[in-house]
Amino acid sequence: REAGERVPVAYPWKLADLGLRPGAQINFHATAADYLPQTGKSDPRQLLIITPEELADRLAARQAAILGELARVLGMQRQSRQQVAGLEIQLREVGRLAQLDVDHLRGAELNQRQVNQTLTSRSEGVPMHVLGLLDDLKNNKIDSPDVQRQMEGVLARIERLAKEDLPVVSQELTSAIKAVQVKLEEQPGPDPAPTKPGEPRSVRPDPSVAGSLAAAGKHQDRVIAALEEMLGQLARWDSYRRFHREIAQLLRDQEELARRAADLSRRTLTK
Repeated sequence: REAGERVPVAYPWKLADLGLRPGAQINFHATAADYLPQTGKSDPRQLLIITPEELADRLAARQAAILGELARVLGMQRQSRQQVAGLEIQLREVGRLAQLDVDHLRGAELNQRQVNQTLTSRSEGVPMHVLGLLDDLKNNKIDSPDVQRQMEGVLARIERLAKEDLPVVSQELTSAIKAVQVKLEEQPGPDPAPTKPGEPRSVRPDPSVAGSLAAAGKHQDRVIAALEEMLGQLARWDSYRRFHREIAQLLRDQEELARRAADLSRRTLTK
């Protein structure tokens, strides 16, 4: 076979025959040998045996992490949008921007980069939590179409933002920063038309800067609307899930109480 080619191998492993109890851990790895012979060994993996209740808590923790990350990235996106909106207003009313405004614009661009990273990274962002939850459903053979549909919907919405809106915001903010910075560097010396004595040097940027800020703001608004919609849907679903779990816990408690009462009755009825 060619170098680097992958060949799937099925190996049934009946864990039920081991009689494992909740809390048990299994560390394992796979090895493969060729005709030379050379032997390769996979990275070690670990299986943890847990109860259905512990699995439900694990899934709930992942769902809470997804909600928390979406809320955090929404806050960052709103902050970046406010910074851009402030510069749009100043440019519209004053018509000039100074180095301090460029610094604010750089801050907005930095916040936007953090938004992009949190929304798109599969190693540390929202997709990581969503994929982890989907893997838990798959690996534990949990038939939960509602959860799977919700999580796949979140991934699809994020991928659409990554294609249609987030790149535009970053490009337009970068263009605005470069255009204003070039204009400032082209005008050495004091501001020829300061509005107040002692004010920092400012310039009247090209009309393209206003267009870039407007385009960035438009797509930022779309990102904010999408995040608000996702959060609203997941929050309603999470509230229902919590209610369902509380009812299920009440049922378990009632069944345990009935069992104890029946046991007590058998022990005391003849006394």
